[in-house]
Amino acid sequence: MRKATLRLALLIAACVLGASFAPSVALAASAETTPVVAGALDVQLWPGAAAGQGVVIIAVTIPQDAKLPARVKIPVPAGAVVDWAGEIDTDATGDIERPRSIEKGKSGSYAVFDLVASRQAQLELSGLPLAQNGDTYSIKLDYVQTAPAGETGFSVRLPAGASDVQISPTPASGPDKNDVGES
Repeated sequence: MRKATLRLALLIAACVLGASFAPSVALAASAETTPVVAGALDVQLWPGAAAGQGVVIIAVTIPQDAKLPARVKIPVPAGAVVDWAGEIDTDATGDIERPRSIEKGKSGSYAVFDLVASRQAQLELSGLPLAQNGDTYSIKLDYVQTAPAGETGFSVRLPAGASDVQISPTPASGPDKNDVGES
């Protein structure tokens, strides 16, 4: 049995724009009627989730005291294509796709859309090539914090049976496994 090696690289820019904003602060948007709200971001990288590529899911949860509707800005990593943007419900059948615009800031692109019914927004992105060299697979996520966030967390979802995993930079804690053996 061949053992596959998975090598991952996350490049995280040190320009954390949200550092000066508390997560519960609503930012007034010029010429916009819906306030922009910074929340907690969760960035998930799924290598091989689609044939030959990685999928990125970026979710933002806005504070409970933020008023709806609220406008969110979610970073779009370089090279990624937005496949879906919208509000997340506790049950996936209640998810609501929202129209979004992609805007460019000084550090890169971000998606902008409004939350009307939920406090959680999500982007689903594809287009990150999964490189293969023999039994070794690698993927690179060039992530830049292009929109304010109270905090940003990163996770990598690995296929069941992945071995010799190398993540750069080194994660703060070891992997957790789900019911189907994914880390």
